[in-house]
Amino acid sequence: LMVNRGGGMWISRDGLSTWEQVTQGSRYPKVEGKGYFEDPVIWRTEVQYHMVVNNWLGRIAYHLRSKDGFHWKVAPGEAYSTDFAVSEDGGSEAWYKYERMKVFQDEHRRAVQANFAVIDFNKWKDLPNDIHSSKNISIPLTPGRLLTLENEEMITDATSEVRILIAAEEGFDPHQDMDFKSLRFGAPEEVNFGRGASLIRTEREGKDLIAVFPGKGCGFEDHSFAGKLLGQTTKGKLLFGYCRLSWVNYREPKLSVRRPVVALRDELMVLKFEIQNHGLEASAPSKVRVEVEDMPDLSVLAPALEPYEKAWLEIPLTRAYKRGSVHKMRVITNEKMQQPTVLEVRQLELPAVRSKP
Repeated sequence: LMVNRGGGMWISRDGLSTWEQVTQGSRYPKVEGKGYFEDPVIWRTEVQYHMVVNNWLGRIAYHLRSKDGFHWKVAPGEAYSTDFAVSEDGGSEAWYKYERMKVFQDEHRRAVQANFAVIDFNKWKDLPNDIHSSKNISIPLTPGRLLTLENEEMITDATSEVRILIAAEEGFDPHQDMDFKSLRFGAPEEVNFGRGASLIRTEREGKDLIAVFPGKGCGFEDHSFAGKLLGQTTKGKLLFGYCRLSWVNYREPKLSVRRPVVALRDELMVLKFEIQNHGLEASAPSKVRVEVEDMPDLSVLAPALEPYEKAWLEIPLTRAYKRGSVHKMRVITNEKMQQPTVLEVRQLELPAVRSKP
């Protein structure tokens, strides 16, 4: 998986074979100054994908999460800004700008260290032999705790108990190191704003701990793909962790299509497009729907496709489609998945009328 500077997602089967763009437009946050994004970095944990992208003009960065690398959610707030380098003793380093972020991951693929290129002055005004310079600095990150959701069914307000196993690790004892009154669990969209479910009780599971919450207040919806625990340690430090949701399929097939073309077959016009499965699982036969502005929907059945297998699909166009007309359309795949994939075609011109011999 790769992201280009413009925010488009690309996939290669093994990193050496052809890279193909599988999204349309940018996956970056929809904020002012979107043309000033740069230095995206992606990493994958045992739960989800993470992305941080820097806005060089605003000198801030944004954090995004994804289940599959195709569809991304923007986390609230800022991933970092120019005033976040504060040491344990309260000292700080006032760098003018942070760029080129890289992350170091542990054996669980958690980000535990971030590297930055920093400068203490506007780099466009940085001159030879002046007192300013750039550096490479490393900042330790708080790793998320290792969580496992024990519930098998989707959590709703009617769920009586939500059971989260919190694993003990070297340097972390869940029985002694957590401020239980501070803990909240639920969808990140709830927990990030002080909501979510509060702890009911804890249970011992050897060195590990099971935290029990009510379902009410967790706030999971159809688009949710991770649960979040948020609180603080007994020393007042940040404590958080993500877990996978047992009712979510994390290995869905991922069908994407190329821009349609129109071919002439005798006097018939045929809409044609290539479809490919970029997922890790084989796809079942599935309907591909084409929404055409001011016209009835079109559809075609895509065959079963193995991972990275391709096929061409064809839809004959009726006489309601006039030669030389221009149409706006949306090609929709993966409709039965958690999040459909949509290709927007702003203008598709049909072949003009043939001249008489």
